[in-house]
Amino acid sequence: MYTYTCIFVYTHVYVYMCILMYKHMYTYTCAYSCINTCIRIHVHICIHPHVYVYMCIFVYTQCIRIHAHICIQHMYTYTCAYSCINTCIRIHVHIHV
Repeated sequence: MYTYTCIFVYTHVYVYMCILMYKHMYTYTCAYSCINTCIRIHVHICIHPHVYVYMCIFVYTQCIRIHAHICIQHMYTYTCAYSCINTCIRIHVHIHV
């Protein structure tokens, strides 16, 4: 029995079939110096012909910020409605006996 991991790196716009499964509000704890760039790390599971786990690092260049003048450990709320360029790492674990 052995296990190996395949890592696929996407650097283009990739549309997920399961993107409609989490169209709701997210809350972030941002501690950055008033820059219109927010990095969100989100892990979700897409059901395709196989089950894959995607760990996507979304880089927003135009964040919708609430209370933008307060930038030290303040809670911001963003709307998960996007079609942005992202870098996704697809981790597919194969288990063979």
